[in-house]
Amino acid sequence: MGETNIDMYDFITSSYKEYGHQVNKNRMMTLSIDGLKPVERRVLFSAFSIAKDKMVKSVQIDGYCLGHFHPHSMCYGTIVQMVKQGFLEGQGQFGSNIGTDPTGPAASRYTECKLSKFTENLAFNLIKYVPFIDSEISSDIKEPLYLPTKYPFCLIGNTPTGGIGFGYASLIPCYDISDLKKRLLWLLKERKREPIIKPITDCDILNDNKDLQLLLTTGKSSLSYKGKYKIDKVKHQIICNSLPPKVSYSKIYEKLQKKYKDLAILDLSCDEYGTQVIYYLDRVRNQQQLFKELIDDFDKLIVRNVNFENNQIVYDKSNDIEKMNLKCIGIDEMLLQTFHQYKYIFEKMIDFQIKIRKDKIANLEILSKIKRELPKYLKNNTIKPDEIIKQIASDLKLDIELISKIFNKYTIMKLLKLKIDSDNLKKEISELRDIKGNILQHIINEEY
Repeated sequence: MGETNIDMYDFITSSYKEYGHQVNKNRMMTLSIDGLKPVERRVLFSAFSIAKDKMVKSVQIDGYCLGHFHPHSMCYGTIVQMVKQGFLEGQGQFGSNIGTDPTGPAASRYTECKLSKFTENLAFNLIKYVPFIDSEISSDIKEPLYLPTKYPFCLIGNTPTGGIGFGYASLIPCYDISDLKKRLLWLLKERKREPIIKPITDCDILNDNKDLQLLLTTGKSSLSYKGKYKIDKVKHQIICNSLPPKVSYSKIYEKLQKKYKDLAILDLSCDEYGTQVIYYLDRVRNQQQLFKELIDDFDKLIVRNVNFENNQIVYDKSNDIEKMNLKCIGIDEMLLQTFHQYKYIFEKMIDFQIKIRKDKIANLEILSKIKRELPKYLKNNTIKPDEIIKQIASDLKLDIELISKIFNKYTIMKLLKLKIDSDNLKKEISELRDIKGNILQHIINEEY
C-alpha cells in the first residue's frame, strides 16, 4: 500500500511539473526570438490572414484565432492590448487608461481592426520563410513557430509586458525603437560609444546608468519610478499627470485623506490633453502651511520601485518548442537573437529568390533549344504534334512530360516568336549574391 502511494505521489508530482512546464511555454511567457506569447502571435497572424488590407470586426479575428490556432479562451483581451500597443490598427471604442477611472472596451462585435502597416513591415515581409508547425486545432492547419520580426514585440510597445507562470513571473520593459536601434548597432560593433537607454515611461526614472545597464545586460533590475506633477500655489492644487505602475490615484487619495480630511480630488483627464488629476484642499484654515505638508506627503507616495525580470522562452534554433528553455536573459541578448534570426531568414529568402531565377534561366535554355529544333519538324506537314513532342524529347534528351507542359503552355507560333533573353535574370542573381556577400550592412542600412 505504501509503495502504491509513493508511485502515485511520483506520478502526480511529475505530471504537475510537466503541466506547469507546458503552461509556461505555451501560454504565459514570451518567446525570445519575437517577444510574443503564443496568443499574441496567433492574433497577429490571424489579422495577417484575414485583416491585412481592410478593417474587419474584432469578433471575426477572435473567432478565426479560436477556430484555427488557440482553443483555450476568447482572444479579445489580447486584441484590445495589441490595438493599444499599436500593433493592430483599431476603429471604435477600445477603452482608455487615462485618469482615475479607466474605461473598458466596447464589445468585440462593435469594434473593428486590421493589421497595422508598421507590424506588417516589421514582422511579415519574410513570413513564408519561417518554420511552420501544427496548430493545436489540427495537423492540417499550420502556424508560424515565430514571426520574423526585426525587433522583439515586447520591447517596442508602450507598456511593460507581464507574465505569471508556474514558479516564474516576468515583467519586461519597453523602449523607444530608435534607442533599441542605437543599442543594437553598438552590440554589432557598428557604433563606438555605448548608449545606455531608458525604458519608455511617462514618469521620471530616478536610477543611475548602472541600474539601467544591469537591465540591458542581465535582464533583471529594480528601477525607481516617480510620477510627474505640477504645483499651482495660487489655487493650492497639485496637478498630477502620471503615476508609476501599480499606483492608483484613488489609493493615493485614500491615504492622504486620513491626514487631510478636507482633501478633494478632481479628474480633468481627456484623450486630447491626457491625464490631469487635481488634488486640492477645500476650505480649510491655515491652508498655506497644510498645502506645503500635503506636497511633501504626496511627493513620497508617487515613488515606487518596479522589479523587472526578463524571463523568456529562449529559442535554440531546433524549431522544437519542447527543447526550448525558460530563463532570464538580458535585453542585449534578446536584441541580438532577434537580429541574427532575421538575418538567417533574410539569407534564406535570398537563396530562394536566386533559385527561382536559376530555374527560370534553365527553363529559358530549354525553350531556346526547342525553338531551334522546331523548324525542321514543321517542314514535314504530315507529322503530328504528339510525334513532334516525342522526337524533340528524344533528340534533346529531355523528359517528355516537361516538353508536353511547354507545348500546353505555348502554341507553336508563340514559341517561334518568343524572345529568349536571360541577361536580366543573370543580372538579378548577381545583385542578390552581392547583397548576400554584404548582408550585415545591407540589413542595417536597408531593412533597419
